[in-house]
Amino acid sequence: MKRPDPAVVPPDFTGLADDLDAAWNAPGVTMRTRQRLLRALVTDIIADVDEATREVVLTVHWRGGQHSQLRVRKPKSGEHGCRTPEEALAVMRSTATRWSDEDIAASLNRMGMPTGQGKSKHPVEAAD
Repeated sequence: MKRPDPAVVPPDFTGLADDLDAAWNAPGVTMRTRQRLLRALVTDIIADVDEATREVVLTVHWRGGQHSQLRVRKPKSGEHGCRTPEEALAVMRSTATRWSDEDIAASLNRMGMPTGQGKSKHPVEAAD
């Protein structure tokens, strides 16, 4: 059994909380670096569902023994964030029989109505 070397000093993360936002959002920080930072700070995360409140409960176990709990609303079956706004769907329904896809897309763009993914609408381009 290998024992830890007593001469090796573990890293001191006590001041990191004050600088975490700066470290996370610093220019040039890659997703790989953010992953390494999380692995250095978090021991594990346990997810559970509170059916009474329809919430997902995340318990974060931090290195050093502290715990944090985060509660987020549990989406209903089939519910997700990629959804075209109802206003845009109403415009498409009311104009679909009279206007081309190109005209509908141009109108929705002028109205500032993005798709469910937050993109501007454009019809599928025909292949030449």
